[in-house]
Amino acid sequence: DATTAQAGNPLLEPQFTDSYEVRLRGQVARHNLELTAFRRTTTDIWSFRGEVDADGVLVTRPFNFGSQALTGAEVSARGPILEGLRYVLTANLSDQSLDQDGGGPLPSRHSATWSGTAQLEYKDGQDGRAGADRVNFTFRYFGPTDTGFTRVEAFSLGTFTWSHQFTDRLSGVLTVQNIRFVEGREQITTGLLTQSRDLF
Repeated sequence: DATTAQAGNPLLEPQFTDSYEVRLRGQVARHNLELTAFRRTTTDIWSFRGEVDADGVLVTRPFNFGSQALTGAEVSARGPILEGLRYVLTANLSDQSLDQDGGGPLPSRHSATWSGTAQLEYKDGQDGRAGADRVNFTFRYFGPTDTGFTRVEAFSLGTFTWSHQFTDRLSGVLTVQNIRFVEGREQITTGLLTQSRDLF
């Protein structure tokens, strides 16, 4: 529009990630537990940066910020609650290191990142048979994320899905996506001389 624009970047380099993981699995009664420790290093990480051009338009385009290193762990558990009702819980926490080599106003830095997922699934009947039902609700929480020039505040979303088998060959699916649990998602984009705040 008259004040903002989005653009590409022909000089953008691809980002590559080296990931090293150690995973432990165990079982308690009918519940499966899993612990994963990881180290993930990404070079030329993509981040969005905004600059005001000669016409006064804030132009946002992707840049390579530098390298990112994530060191942390993820814990997950899954199993039955009642007859036909199952759960899946996942949570992860990591230390993030951002090392800038793309130029700009922001320094290299450390921060903590975290996220979690909770899922409930109810199943009634036999899959593929008339009358079978499957109901799934998934809740996802994302802590603040920082990719260099762009920082996104914490937000959460939910998804609801219900599938019903009308006949052995005909089924229907109802899906409600992006159920919001917060007013909006705030994004801060920093450029050489500008800083913009967007609320989605």
